[in-house]
Amino acid sequence: MLKTDLHIHTNAIHNFEGNYTPKQFIDKAIKLNFKVLAFTEHYFIGQNNPNYLKSYQETKDYAKEKGILLLPGVELRIPVKKNKSSKFNNYDILLINYEGDLSSIKTIEDLKKTKKENNLIIAAHPFYGVNSIGNKLKKYKELIDAVEHCHYYHKHYNLNKKAIRVSKKLKLPLIANSDAHRFFQMNTNYTLVDSKLDAESIIRAIKNNKTQIKTQPLSVLRCLKITLAMSYLAIRNLIGEKFK
Repeated sequence: MLKTDLHIHTNAIHNFEGNYTPKQFIDKAIKLNFKVLAFTEHYFIGQNNPNYLKSYQETKDYAKEKGILLLPGVELRIPVKKNKSSKFNNYDILLINYEGDLSSIKTIEDLKKTKKENNLIIAAHPFYGVNSIGNKLKKYKELIDAVEHCHYYHKHYNLNKKAIRVSKKLKLPLIANSDAHRFFQMNTNYTLVDSKLDAESIIRAIKNNKTQIKTQPLSVLRCLKITLAMSYLAIRNLIGEKFK
């Protein structure tokens, strides 16, 4: 079984993502016995985005030397019309093991252009607020390959319960990731994949639900720490932090 985390953010592209480089995350992952990772830097649809694969391209060989398979990945933030007043919501979607051009993607329906047997389209933190696909999961069932079990929950506050129910109802695999921007977010929410250590085998195993999610509720203190860290990142973004 391969210890896997397919949702990690580094500071390689966006200053506001956190304090750690891709190599630092790889070194930390080694200590935690991970075998498969994906750096999923944000790609904001409709904006002038830098090379979304920078963190992957600059460290894939380093990861291989350390015994970790690094998959190319990205977290797409796709604007969606919410209602007739033209207010917008966003869908956060993870696209894993894909290295193509994203400039033609304007809507979630455009993801059909990227869908292949050897990549994954994952609904990120599906029931966690304005950047989540939520109840539209059913509508896009044929597009989505897996549903993410979010790391951010407490025994008395757990929005993953609905994700678990919906994934079972729609017969979509459930995959746990850390969505880490900081080291302390790692290792409480990850997936064990029953697969050989190569990209195609891993993707096939996840799609065939040959996985086990490993997850534990966070303490109140850890929830507070994550809330403060993510609020800080959001504020840095809002006040105009520039891309590297």
